[in-house]
Amino acid sequence: MPDWPVSGKSTSTLGGPDTGFLDQYPLDSNAPYRSIFCLFIAANLWTLLMITIPVVTNLPPHDYYTQPHWYSGDDVMRFLEPIGGTSFQFWLLYMSGIFKENMNHGSLICVGVFFLGLAIYNQGAGFHSSANMFKNALETVMGDDDRGLENLHYFMKSVWEHAVSHYLYAGGYGIMNFAQFWAYRNMKAPYMGLTKTGKVLLVLSSIVFGLLIAGVAVEFPAGTIVALVYLLVYGMSFVGGYMVYQYKKNGDSDMFKFGMKPIVHHFFLGYCIALFIVVIWIISVGGFKTRKEAGYK
Repeated sequence: MPDWPVSGKSTSTLGGPDTGFLDQYPLDSNAPYRSIFCLFIAANLWTLLMITIPVVTNLPPHDYYTQPHWYSGDDVMRFLEPIGGTSFQFWLLYMSGIFKENMNHGSLICVGVFFLGLAIYNQGAGFHSSANMFKNALETVMGDDDRGLENLHYFMKSVWEHAVSHYLYAGGYGIMNFAQFWAYRNMKAPYMGLTKTGKVLLVLSSIVFGLLIAGVAVEFPAGTIVALVYLLVYGMSFVGGYMVYQYKKNGDSDMFKFGMKPIVHHFFLGYCIALFIVVIWIISVGGFKTRKEAGYK
């Protein structure tokens, strides 16, 4: 991204090309940042709602097939989530300007990392939908003493649905977020800073992002432990360390002026919010428990 408003060229060689999206606006315009924040809100809110609603309720109809519960409205939402999620996440990367002509090697690496994450994310979503459907079908045909089907049901539920698919899904999402962070890291707000509307959207986008991470953490097996490590090692140490490094080594004071590095601040604030929620959850439930283990249905 260009180092607005000082230069029309990126100051980095890794994932920082010029941006056609920002070039169409005056240097003092907040319009592109409002659009990007709204897209971040829509992307993360889409995923948050599409994975939360099937967890807290059973959506009708329940009889797509002759056997009830083999395929339901919940499964339709699980099918639709990665379709919308893929579109939103790619749109966010595109708006960084990284696909503009004359991409350098760093930009290609950044794009490659994004698509690696995208593939893992979609594989996880596919595994989760399939395992969940097979598990539901098995529950309708298992007998009281059918040890073989019981073992298969346990394998589908505990290994594929709750463990492998969840972590493929979340891991891929995290990799995509890293690529987006890297593609946007040099973006600067206009020299007068973000407007009040822009700052409100920055805070809202960070809150939704933090809620998504925390919501996933309390749902996945050992999710609170993994989230705590992820947020401390990546969110605080890497993203926070990058901000400190740029401030101390390169004299980039905008790193610690709220909203002057809009997308860097979006991610860091989101990680801070998620960390706060996860820590409060661990304290309130008395340990590293999932939602079900804590007694919440």
